[in-house]
Parts: sequence; structure tokens; C-alpha cells
Amino acid sequence: MSNVKRRYPIGAEVVGENQVHFRLWAPKARELDVVVEHERNAKRTFHPLIAEPNGYFSGVINAGAGTRYWFRVNGEEKFYPDPASRFQPEGPHGPSIIVDPRQFRWADTNWPGAKLKGQIIYEMHIGTFTNDGTWGAAAEQLPELARIGITIVEMMPVADFPGKFGWGYDGVNLFAPSHLYGTPDDLRAFIDRAHSLGLGVILDVVYNHFGPDGNYLGVFSDDYLIRDKENAIKRTNGAMRSISTVRIQGRFANSSSRMVVTGLRNFISTGSASTRHTPSAIDPVNTSSALLDARRAKRLARAQSF
Repeated sequence: MSNVKRRYPIGAEVVGENQVHFRLWAPKARELDVVVEHERNAKRTFHPLIAEPNGYFSGVINAGAGTRYWFRVNGEEKFYPDPASRFQPEGPHGPSIIVDPRQFRWADTNWPGAKLKGQIIYEMHIGTFTNDGTWGAAAEQLPELARIGITIVEMMPVADFPGKFGWGYDGVNLFAPSHLYGTPDDLRAFIDRAHSLGLGVILDVVYNHFGPDGNYLGVFSDDYLIRDKENAIKRTNGAMRSISTVRIQGRFANSSSRMVVTGLRNFISTGSASTRHTPSAIDPVNTSSALLDARRAKRLARAQSF
């Protein structure tokens, strides 16, 4: 990795005024470019990244928060979203967008965190909890949940997925909350509001498989996923689709599991006003109503080799 100071090992990070550092694991690529969209339907600009050892590419370009971008592999005409994108404003098949999470102003600095014992958990599907199906609309209902005695809100998986509706179990963008529910800052505002009412927020996450539609990991590496044991699941209309398993063992397991752990760290930070306390806990094992102290998750993340 270059000498640029990053918080996470992959993704697009704002590192200075009008400066963004990109880093991606793409061992299938001989060349990798960042394709920047300066305006809708305007001419795109191409910025080559520098190859690092072990299949990584990285580089700094002139850009800022709100800029839309793609990746181009080996000079091909087709462009692809960032596997570590923090937001997909048009869904998994559209461009990624640069997000600077430091721009959000938290008001929950006194939130003490939450422990498992004695909690009353309400499992919430953001898309169906209100007529609008957004974090903003759901936040308006949080006082009623607090009034009736709920102490923890557990959101069903929010990683972005294709289509207009889903339960969250075919997500393909582990870092990007679904554009259907709002922006990443809308999610932060939801958590901030919950904490102001004494409600903790935990997240049901799915890191053991990926959906097939909008899953572009194979463009960058054949070793992100194990495809020889794909599981077939049935749609409500009877059609079949397959779900790939994330590789966590073998020669390339470190790079693929790094993406999973980094995605976990990303969502922990989404629920934090500061890294010094734990305003949100996250459920990384996909067990309903499980509450994990975020400090434990951070220790897990630090145990990985970055």
C-alpha cells in the first residue's frame, strides 16, 4: 500500500481537499482505471491506478465527495461499480459515488452503548415499516417504539440489492446501504435519532453469500467467491437463482475475507459519532436478536491482517 493514510484497506477515501485515494483488489486485471463522471451525460475522464503487489491497484485523483465513478478493467468499453462502494445511487448496476462520512454531524456523543441483558428487540424491515419505506419515514416512528418499551431496533439487511424490493439476503454491495431507503446520511440520521430516544440500533448482516444480479466481483478476481458449491434458491415466482459463497479459506482467503471484515468495520463506523465509544452494536453472525458489543467486533477487525 502507498504511504497515503487510509482508514480502510480498500475503497474510495477522501484524503485531502479535492483528493480521493482509491484502492481495489483486482488480480485478474492487467490495467485498472477510475472512470470519473463529472456531470450527468458529460464526457468521462480516465485515471489509471498503479499496480501493487498481490493484485492490488491504488492511486490518488482529483475528486471529492459526491463524485460518481466506475472502474474500467484492461481498457474494455464496459465499466463496473466499486465492490467497496459506500453508496450506489442508481442501484448495483449504476455508478458508485464518493462518500465522506466525516461530513455528517452526530448529536449522540453521550450515547453509552448497549449490552445484551434485558433488551427488548424490535426487528424492522425499513422498506415495509412505513408507507414511504425510507429511513427518514422510519425515524419519525421511533418515539412510538420507545414509548411501548422497545430498547433495541434490529434492521434487516440493508446492503444494496437489485430490484425494487427485497428482504436483504441477496445483497451485492456490502459497504453500501440500499439506495431504496435513502442515502448513507439518512441512515446515520436514523441512528442518531434512535440514540436520542435511548434506542440502540443493531444490524442483521449477510456476509456468507452474495446474490447473482449486480454481483461484479468475478470481473476483478475469480477468487472472491466459491462458485462450485453455489446454492440455488427459489424466487417467489418459481424461477431459480444461485447464491455464491464467500471464500474464507485457501490461498486468496485473506483478500476476500478482508473485504468482509472491512464491510463490517464500515457499518460500525456508520453508527458511531466517535471511534471512542460504541453507539451501535452489529450482529455479524446473522443470528436473529443477537447483540454484539461493537468493541468485540473492532477487536476482530484489528485481528485481521491489513
